[in-house]
Amino acid sequence: MIKICSQDLHHPELLQRIKQLIPSCHTCQTCKIQSKSFLNPVEPILAKHKGDIISMDLMGKLPTSSRQFRYILVIIDNFTKLVRLYPLRKNNTVNITRAVTEYIEQEGKPNIIICDQGTQFTSSMWEDFTSSNQLNFKLVPIRHHDGNITERAIRTLEDQLRCYLVNKQHKSWEQYIEDIEYNMNKLPHDTTEYTPEEAHREIQTSRPWSTGMPDMEPYPIPSRDIIHRNIARNRKQRLKKLNQSRTFSSLAIGDLVLIDQTTISDATKKIMAKLLPRREGPWIIDQISGKNTYVLADPESGRRRGTFHINQLYSYIVPRHELLT
Repeated sequence: MIKICSQDLHHPELLQRIKQLIPSCHTCQTCKIQSKSFLNPVEPILAKHKGDIISMDLMGKLPTSSRQFRYILVIIDNFTKLVRLYPLRKNNTVNITRAVTEYIEQEGKPNIIICDQGTQFTSSMWEDFTSSNQLNFKLVPIRHHDGNITERAIRTLEDQLRCYLVNKQHKSWEQYIEDIEYNMNKLPHDTTEYTPEEAHREIQTSRPWSTGMPDMEPYPIPSRDIIHRNIARNRKQRLKKLNQSRTFSSLAIGDLVLIDQTTISDATKKIMAKLLPRREGPWIIDQISGKNTYVLADPESGRRRGTFHINQLYSYIVPRHELLT
C-alpha cells in the first residue's frame, strides 16, 4: 500500500498516516485473520485438598437412551481428579441440582463449585440452591475452556464412548457410563501420579499386573502431602512449557475490544458462518472482575455482554477517518 501510494502521491506525513489508517479499519479488524492480541500466562486455580474445589460441566445432547437420558453431568474433584458421571434427561437446573445433591451425599460438600456461564448456572434457582446449601460457586469466563478442568474429562469420556459404541447403536451409550466412570477413576493421573480413587480415598489399590507377583516393591500409600508434592512438581513443568512464549497483559476500564464471532450457519436465513465476520464488537471494558477477567458492555447502550478472559479478547483500534482528509 505504501509503495503504491508513494508512486503517485506526496505528503510529508504519508507514511505515518497510512500506518495509522490501515490498522484502524473496522472491517479489517473484524473480518481478517489476526493473531491474538493477548496471550497471558496460564494461572490455574489450585485446590488444597479433597473436596476443596469441584468442577462441573454438561456433555450432550446425546442420542436419547432407552430410559430417555440425553445428557451427562460430569463432576470432577480438582485435587484428586475423581470423576462422577450423572445421566440427565434434561439439561435444566432442576436435574443438575438433584445430581449435585447426590454427589454431596456421596463425596461430601465442596468449598467451591466451578461451572460455566450456561443458563443453568446463572438462574435464580441455582443461586437459591447454592445459597441454601451454603455452597460457593465461581463462573468461568465465557469461552474460556481452560478455566474448567471438566473439559479434559469430557474429552476422555467422549473417547471412551466411541470405543464402547463401535458397531453398536449410539442410543445404548447409557449402559456403559458406569464402566467408563470406573475406568476413569482406576487409571493413574499424570498430575497426582495416583489413580483418582487412590488419591480420593487415600488407599493403596492393587494393580492388574500385580497378581501373582508378591515380590514387587509396594508404592507409597497416597496422602495429601504426597499428592501436593506431585501436583506441584508436575504443574511447574507443565506451566513452564505452556507459558514460555506468553507475557502478561492487562486492560483498563474504557478500553475497546473485539471477541470471536459465534453465529452459526442458518439455512432459513441464508447465512453461512464461514462468510460472516470473524469477530464482533467493539465492546467496552465495563468492569475488571479478576486479574485476567473483564466484563464487557455495549459502548452505546451499556448492555452487558458477559465476563471474558483476556485471552479471548482482541484489542480494537478506533477508525481514524480524519486521516483521509
